[in-house]
Amino acid sequence: MAMLVDLKSLYEQYGFIIYRRCATILRSEDEAKDAMHSVFVKFADEYHRIREKGAAVAWIYKAATNHCFNLLRDRRKFDPAVDADLLPDREDLESRIDARRAINMLMHGTDARMRDAVYFTYVEELSQEEIRAITGQSPATIRRNLAKFRERVARFARRPSGTGQ
Repeated sequence: MAMLVDLKSLYEQYGFIIYRRCATILRSEDEAKDAMHSVFVKFADEYHRIREKGAAVAWIYKAATNHCFNLLRDRRKFDPAVDADLLPDREDLESRIDARRAINMLMHGTDARMRDAVYFTYVEELSQEEIRAITGQSPATIRRNLAKFRERVARFARRPSGTGQ
């Protein structure tokens, strides 16, 4: 019976984190629920090896991300029907490619701590406390890394177009 209580408390403590990550990636409530259950089973099996809460959250993000991206990849691989109306038009595709290039240029040469702060703040939309739990960065370090990133963005925006620097 103690095992059920432990699983229940684990689920209450971490289930919403797993679900939120899966829902962010899959963009489907039903698929996110299914993925959450699969990731939770793996998490429950591995939990005894995880020593601290921050490491548990990091494990969850990595496992949920990998699981969901595998689902998306499998969906594309085995879905023969592609709706041409859902494909991006040329202008949209070019703007997305330009945006990706800009992001790559902005992030080139940054350290992992800055990339983590930027990713978890702007993409995952996590609070600084959640980022601290995942990365171990203090809120002050997160704010410094975000400020450095904003400075990079400002320098990038002031740069004359057509230059590679």
